[in-house]
Parts: sequence; C-alpha cells; structure tokens
Amino acid sequence: SDRHFTIEDRGLSDNHVYFWTTLPGETGPRAFAGVIAVSNASDFIGRTTIAGNVVEASFMSSDALAFGGGVFVDGDASLLLEQSAVERNRVDARVPAGSPGTALAGGGGLSINGSLVIRNSRVVLNHISVFAPAGSVGASGGGIANFGQTTLTRTLVAGNSIKGNAAGGFLDGGGITNKDIFGPAAILTLTDTTIVANTLQGTPGISLKGGGIFTDSPITASRTAI
Repeated sequence: SDRHFTIEDRGLSDNHVYFWTTLPGETGPRAFAGVIAVSNASDFIGRTTIAGNVVEASFMSSDALAFGGGVFVDGDASLLLEQSAVERNRVDARVPAGSPGTALAGGGGLSINGSLVIRNSRVVLNHISVFAPAGSVGASGGGIANFGQTTLTRTLVAGNSIKGNAAGGFLDGGGITNKDIFGPAAILTLTDTTIVANTLQGTPGISLKGGGIFTDSPITASRTAI
C-alpha cells in the first residue's frame, strides 16, 4: 500500500507469494510481503492476527531472495502494530542442488526497512528456510528482521526459527536481527519485552549468530528478558 490504511479486528491469514524462474541472471527481492507491503505511508494495524502466510522464492540458475513472511515495511514507510499477533508465517528461499547460487531471506514474520512500532503484541512461531546445498545462504530475523527502526513494548517474541542447508553462509537472529544493510545504522528499542526460545539451525560451514537477538550496533533495552 502507498496510501494510509487502518486495519482493526481482522484475520489476515493463509496468503501465499511465490516467485520462480529458470532465467539466468535474474536477482533481487522478487518475493516479499506475505500479506501486506507498506510503502510511502504511515499505517495502523490493531487487534489483528497475521498468521500462516508464506513467501517463497525459487531460482533455478541464479540467486533466490525472499523477505517478510507476514509484513514488509519499505524504507519510506512506518507501521504501528497494537494488540495483534504475527504468528506461523514463513519465508523460503531456494536454489537447486548443484547450483552455486545464493539463497537470501529475512523477516519470517516482519521485515522492516522503514519504521515499526509494536505494542502489546506477540511475534511467535515464524520460520525462515534457506536452501542452497552447493552454494551459500544468508538469513536474518526468524521473527523480525530490522534493517531500519523498530520499537517493541510489552511484546513477546518466541519460538521463531531459521534453518539453513548450504556449503557456507550465515544465519543470524533467531528471534530478531538488527543490522544495517540499506543505509543508516539500524535502531532497536525494547521495553517490557520477552524474547525466548528462538533458534538457529544450520549445516556445517554456516555461521550461526544470535539465537535470540543478533545486532551489529548497540540496542536500547529496559525491563526486557532475553
């Protein structure tokens, strides 16, 4: 959406975004936003469940990229999420066995390039899978991938996970990843929040960093359990 919207008392569930190609040289974030992509807007979601949505990218001869199993917030946009659940969403990026390509994915529940505020909510049981047996993988944020500015208050981030199968690469932030890949340093603020039971699992050769949180810059946390 590039216009302001308000969503309240809804269920946004079981949507599926799938991009597949055999063309050589194709690359980019071709599959993203399982249910909502926010761009150039300031939007609100309240008392809503975002669940069971899937984003998949499968590239036969180059790199596969997939982001935002439930929600994708672009760099010029902001989202306020209150009294809501983001749960059981999934992001999958795959290149075929034998291909030297790279599978990249982020934000099993939410992928944030802009600004996100979450209050009195839960981000639970979201999952990322990256598969490139002869190549490499990179995956960030099983629950939330913050590449912009994210604030969590009285929120539970639990049971999110990332799994990778590749010759090399990295997985980071089973619950939350906070890092700069698009511009200024990412900003993460946590208040009265619990981050628990999030996991990373990868084949030998893959670097695993931050089962609960991975960050490459200081974060602000108060009354928060990790």
